Amino acid sequence: MSHLTLIPAYGRDYRTKAEVIAAWFGDKDFLCTGYGGGGYVNRPQVTCDVNIRYDGSRKVVVVPLGMKPPKPRAPKVNKVKVDKPTLRTAYDYESEDAPETFPG
Repeated sequence: MSHLTLIPAYGRDYRTKAEVIAAWFGDKDFLCTGYGGGGYVNRPQVTCDVNIRYDGSRKVVVVPLGMKPPKPRAPKVNKVKVDKPTLRTAYDYESEDAPETFPG
């Protein structure tokens, strides 16, 4: 089976494999290089496996023709620990905010 070697088009570049895969399945344009290359293509136009060069053409990711798009990940949620409220005493209030009586 044949394959194409592609680079991101229009001066774009990607730092990670995940960014490349997201752009590929986002139908972004890529420039065909190598033997018989020279045109702009995107995923719906390709009928073979592709090698996509990224990170200044120093790295390559291979995308098979039948590869399915990755499932979106839920964003990380930072859990904030909340302290339990403390019981206030008469010493915690300032003189004008102090209640007349305390329950209990």
